[in-house]
Amino acid sequence: MPALLGVAPNPATNMTQLTLFVKNYNGSNGISIFDLNGKEVLRQTLPQQEGLITLPVSTENLAIGTYMMRLLVDGKLTVEKLVVIR
Repeated sequence: MPALLGVAPNPATNMTQLTLFVKNYNGSNGISIFDLNGKEVLRQTLPQQEGLITLPVSTENLAIGTYMMRLLVDGKLTVEKLVVIR
């Protein structure tokens, strides 16, 4: 089962939610969001739980544009595009 099951809404206005599955929680699990220049604009750790997780992510302080979300779960890296609109 892939770690990232969904990102909604995408495009996002002020908030989006990630639905993910964590098999084995460890302290390195987390999400980073990068602009298209490669600058990290947001970092968030995952809650200390395993199983199905719905994680709200605020996009309120992000400028309108396209971003890349990097999700590290269970030692596996997943990259997903995120679009922010107003």
